[in-house]
Amino acid sequence: MPTIDIWNDKNDDISYIVSELGDTVKVDGNEQQILINHKSVGDVEEKKIRSLERIKRGSLVEIEDFQYLQIADVNLRNGMLYEGIVRRCNAKLPTTVCENVIIGYDPMWGDPVYESTCRTEYNIPSIVDGKVFTATQNQAINLVQNEISVTIQENDMNKENYGLNKQMIILDRNYKVIAVDNTKSGLLILNCKSA
Repeated sequence: MPTIDIWNDKNDDISYIVSELGDTVKVDGNEQQILINHKSVGDVEEKKIRSLERIKRGSLVEIEDFQYLQIADVNLRNGMLYEGIVRRCNAKLPTTVCENVIIGYDPMWGDPVYESTCRTEYNIPSIVDGKVFTATQNQAINLVQNEISVTIQENDMNKENYGLNKQMIILDRNYKVIAVDNTKSGLLILNCKSA
């Protein structure tokens, strides 16, 4: 068994610790070893994570078959490990999936004739919350009744599908997006009101 010099900050020692004690997770679909503090932070299921590679805010992290969003800025701790906070996703947002199916061929030209079929799938991991944190204080305040905050990964598809005035069903209720906050890179925060 190799010895570890705990008094000397060496990247090889840290790499060894992460590889031996770390958990294998998926970060945006790619396997990675990270150290996880499994104790939840506060009244929501948040975990502190540390890794050798940077995990950007907004990354989707799969831990033990549960999906989490990296919600905090990632800081380099002691020049060796990246540290962040992930929060468990508690809902999935709907998306419309359409596909063209050949239903026959044009008798005159022989070209295929398509029919478009669309269906709704709930597949966008999200964090739905009835509270928000103020910018000046790190304290939660309750939103107005019938309003929720929905946090999702910021990407082109989500920006297009979940914009202002978009209506969707979240947790069995119909909501309308009344404001979009994209001030935190990597995250898209939707303020929604019950429609």
